[in-house]
Amino acid sequence: MAVSDSVVSQTIRIAGHGGDEIEAYQALPSQNGGRGGVVVIHHMPGYDRATKEIVRRFAELGYNAVCPNLYWREAPGAAPDDAAATARAQGGVPDERLVGDVSGAAAHLRSLSGANGRIGSSDIARTVASRCWPPAAASSTRRWTATARLSWARRLKASRSR
Repeated sequence: MAVSDSVVSQTIRIAGHGGDEIEAYQALPSQNGGRGGVVVIHHMPGYDRATKEIVRRFAELGYNAVCPNLYWREAPGAAPDDAAATARAQGGVPDERLVGDVSGAAAHLRSLSGANGRIGSSDIARTVASRCWPPAAASSTRRWTATARLSWARRLKASRSR
């Protein structure tokens, strides 16, 4: 896959958990052709400049990439630090909603022209799950969660054996 710094990036709205419209940041390579996608899951401080740079970097590497703003419902349009503080004060983002928003981002990537249907996800700090999302939306949530748990378990086991 050729690396190119020619990308088109923008803030968009996508369908998240329960069909809610949420904000997301998207970056796409400017070249045509079938390509996979990456859902970037932002870190606790939120949907910030560093996260958007990671989304653009995946596009430079030839992937369609999107990062859903997981704090959009708590603080629409707020600065990342303020939105994160609001989410923390409310007890964080419910797991079911996070998985639903990530699944919605994957569905958005699959709907793009030139998408090959292969979608992975990446946590900003470490890869949580990197896999091909199944076409059946009903099973994607369970499979994503199981894959994330397996990935964390493997990393924990590896760190203990060092």
